[in-house]
Amino acid sequence: QARGNVNGGPEQNRPNTRDGGNCDGSSGNYQSDESLERLMVRSVDGGVMMEGSTVEIVATVWAWSDGSEDYLDLYYSNSGDLSNPNWVYIETNQPSGGNEQTIVVQFDLPPGLNHVIRGNYRWKGKPS
Repeated sequence: QARGNVNGGPEQNRPNTRDGGNCDGSSGNYQSDESLERLMVRSVDGGVMMEGSTVEIVATVWAWSDGSEDYLDLYYSNSGDLSNPNWVYIETNQPSGGNEQTIVVQFDLPPGLNHVIRGNYRWKGKPS
């Protein structure tokens, strides 16, 4: 179920997941509670993204309060089997403040096919 029915919704950028699934749930207050609004991957040098090139993962998040208890965990998979990705942890970042924030991470594309990036934006806890 998409977060289109949360208080203050509908969510502008509903999930676009690799398998059509949606793990957002329907609780919370849009643009009050933390949320991952957008996850974009782009080339650092403006060239083609390929094995060995450096890319930027640009995440737009909505941070609750001052963002000090919110965390963005980033993962990738290059298994080639999109039905059973092998998620590899990249890193965890925190927003620099509350409300809309942008988090940018550089990442070198490893060998492999069908590169997929996943973001998990959470309140407290540990990477999952």
